[in-house]
Amino acid sequence: MARAIWLLVSFGPAVLLAAAGGCGDDESLPSAGPMVPDAGSPVPDSGTDPEAGGPRVNFGRRCERPEDCGIDLVCLASDSPSLVRGGPPRGLCTVGCDQDPSVCDQYSDNARCVRFGDRYYCAEACDYGSMVQGAFDKAKCHGRTEFACKPTLVDTRVPCEGDADCEDEERCAEGSCQQVLPTCMPQCNGDSDCDSQRFCDPRTGECVKDLPRGLRLSERCDTEASPDPCRGSCGLIERPDGARCDETCTLGAFPTCGLSNNPPSVGCAIPVLEQASYGDMGYCARLCDCSADCPSGLQCVASDLAYLQRPGLCKIPEAGDAVRSSCAGPDAGVTGTTTGSAGIGGSSGVDGGGGQAGAFSEGGAAGEWATPSAP
Repeated sequence: MARAIWLLVSFGPAVLLAAAGGCGDDESLPSAGPMVPDAGSPVPDSGTDPEAGGPRVNFGRRCERPEDCGIDLVCLASDSPSLVRGGPPRGLCTVGCDQDPSVCDQYSDNARCVRFGDRYYCAEACDYGSMVQGAFDKAKCHGRTEFACKPTLVDTRVPCEGDADCEDEERCAEGSCQQVLPTCMPQCNGDSDCDSQRFCDPRTGECVKDLPRGLRLSERCDTEASPDPCRGSCGLIERPDGARCDETCTLGAFPTCGLSNNPPSVGCAIPVLEQASYGDMGYCARLCDCSADCPSGLQCVASDLAYLQRPGLCKIPEAGDAVRSSCAGPDAGVTGTTTGSAGIGGSSGVDGGGGQAGAFSEGGAAGEWATPSAP
């Protein structure tokens, strides 16, 4: 079975989901976000929202202004150029960790120091799955629908020339050893997650100034093309019939995948891992009632995800999938199962953006981590 290939760190022209490029020409990295006050430099109480909690409470929360985050934390606003291509959807209370990754431990247990372009910021740790049945869990990523728990490459800053120089379950990338850890990362699901005059970038999950352009979801693409021709990324999902444009999303979020039409034509339908649930990263897919609704080469496979609001998603069927081949008449609905299989491919990095890593068959069956493919 083919495996996924990705990463999550904010690296140079490669975000570690292993295969993404830019929409259009690669642009230069955004300017660094606001600097973090030096340790011991007090922040006046008069500049703090009286309703804001302590640093550990506010870490990872939404914000529009510094006062929303309280003492010690900075607010990376949605309309800022603080991350890879833009700002975090609905803002983020965090702290820089460029000089000392251990500073993150002051704000949250097992917090990660993640690279975004030319800066490092602390991000919350998370676990796949949800303790709340059929809903977002406030204890994970603050229950934010515009973030997602993603497999992320966290830079250990230990120099390396190859994987042999790193510890078990680490990989060498960009000259240093990386751990793959589930992390709360930006994942806008539409322009409504961003400030006015900002757009959701389906490649980085950030809010950007310019409207993302390129081939749309499920259109065929060439993984060797440079720059990446897709709005999202070419070939995140490895398919027997060749690469298509793929985009990531937050499982359970609605609207999602950039559209809010009724009934929805796309949805966050493919989990990053088998145990993934509300609040975890997923892949966008065309939704369907039957195979006639799907692009050429794909079939309508039955889904039991109620939040999709459609009975199926378009994909290449795997073993055991039930195919909805007919929309009307006595044969409407599920007409059989298949015995084929398909797997998830890799995604490349994005202009120094947070990367993701994972491996699973299309449809959400978990697999072991795979080495990222070349951009």
